Amino acid sequence: MPEQLILDASSGLRMMWFDKDHPGVVFLDQRDDVELSADKLAYELQRGRKGSKKWNPKVPTVKGDFRKLDYPDETFPLIVWDPPHCKWLGEKSLFKKRFGALDAETWPDDIKRGAAELWRVLKLYGVLIFKWNDHNISHKTVLKLFPAKPLFGQVSAGAKNKRGQPCHTFWFCFMKIPKEAVS
Repeated sequence: MPEQLILDASSGLRMMWFDKDHPGVVFLDQRDDVELSADKLAYELQRGRKGSKKWNPKVPTVKGDFRKLDYPDETFPLIVWDPPHCKWLGEKSLFKKRFGALDAETWPDDIKRGAAELWRVLKLYGVLIFKWNDHNISHKTVLKLFPAKPLFGQVSAGAKNKRGQPCHTFWFCFMKIPKEAVS
């Protein structure tokens, strides 16, 4: 087995991946195949059909929680993180079944702990790519929870929220650079 160089810290359905089975990636998520089966049902109901040929769920290669990782310090040179970003979803929500949801009460601590834990397992001079959608929570609020500032990022417009305001998806790039290297 090749060395696992990349951590996808909340892989879900691996939608951002061109190679959804890349051998160098640890696809970590809390979901398991039972939840993914429920997700298939949601997918089919949403489209009004059953037996969709496009359905190809991916079970995480490692079941775990991004807030408490079972890896030594400085393990990965590249980490991608696309955590759930909505906090107001009902229990029957198809979106919640597909992508999960943040806890409305604990989300700031959950994101802060997750960011700190990912920073811990990121190698020195490693890169963290963070994806966020501002549907419920602004990117400015979330970035305050990180142990460092992003180097750069990109924004793209998406659908409108229930208030008719556009939602944006943000991609941020962080690099774990020691302070003495940039002083």
